[in-house]
Amino acid sequence: MEDSQYLEDDGSKNDRFMLVLNKELGELKEVRIDAFQQLHEKIDDLELYLNKKMNEPECGSDNVEYK
Repeated sequence: MEDSQYLEDDGSKNDRFMLVLNKELGELKEVRIDAFQQLHEKIDDLELYLNKKMNEPECGSDNVEYK
């Protein structure tokens, strides 16, 4: 009986370990999603800023050069 009790305890430890890992994985996915959202927002802001700058005339000149 001691061997079966040991196996049950080991199985319970594994189950708890899997639950903890699953929770951690879920939290990491949330962090990743949030980071990608922030990155895309910054890219969108940068794109709007650059479009605005490209459309501004440079000192009365009609030629806009990319630098």
